[in-house]
Amino acid sequence: MEESLLLKLGLNKNEAKVYLKLLAHGSSTAGNLIKATGFHRNIVYDNLEKLVDKGLVSFILEGKKKVFMSAAPEMISDLLEKEQDELDQKK
Repeated sequence: MEESLLLKLGLNKNEAKVYLKLLAHGSSTAGNLIKATGFHRNIVYDNLEKLVDKGLVSFILEGKKKVFMSAAPEMISDLLEKEQDELDQKK
């Protein structure tokens, strides 16, 4: 999956980069994502939270650490359908 496609689908640039790194790793701690992206920790945590809210990322607790997992790329179509429903309701 390409970053440009995720941008066209409504993710911001940082969300797309975090999602793609997580997709490549399968699962990861925020610390590993910080190293992989080179982003400041706040950027990684903020974007993970946004991705969780969108249903594209989930996490489990292993001890006191959160381990994040990316949802299958097919979930993006669910996100688009949800956004379309919200637009239809606003009409």
